[in-house]
Amino acid sequence: MSPKIKKLASVISSVELDDVRLVEASVQTTIRSTKEAGDVDITFKPGAKVPAPPVDGVFYILATAELDITSRKTKASTVSIRATYELRYHLPEELPASATDLNQFAQTNGIFNAWPFFREFVQSSFERMHLPTLTLPVYRLGKYALKSSSESVSSHKRQARQTRE
Repeated sequence: MSPKIKKLASVISSVELDDVRLVEASVQTTIRSTKEAGDVDITFKPGAKVPAPPVDGVFYILATAELDITSRKTKASTVSIRATYELRYHLPEELPASATDLNQFAQTNGIFNAWPFFREFVQSSFERMHLPTLTLPVYRLGKYALKSSSESVSSHKRQARQTRE
């Protein structure tokens, strides 16, 4: 194991997640039904950063996730969802961590820890837009984009829910 990975492993095994809160969100749709969308491509873009150094062992991560569903026919965005979560962590005093260490931690664990909240936000947003529920897959570390889908939103696997027309 490289020294870089060992250092990150010590941060991962030592920090405690204290709180998660939604700090920014946007949802937009241009369709009223999945029939309007037709076949689509789904892209996902995560990102995370540590905006400031730790104070008294507490540091924050801003984890952002963007989901865009684009019509293959028109190339226009049909659904766009963006959410930023602030995650508060506690770092033990005996574990000095550099800004680089914390930003590497943010890019892995920060996104991973925010993922369930983003999944729920996407599902409830689709419900509020009267579109079929879209259940995002489990987040896998190192996987930064959903592959382009050959499925349409209307044929996307969902939890036994009928399309609202």
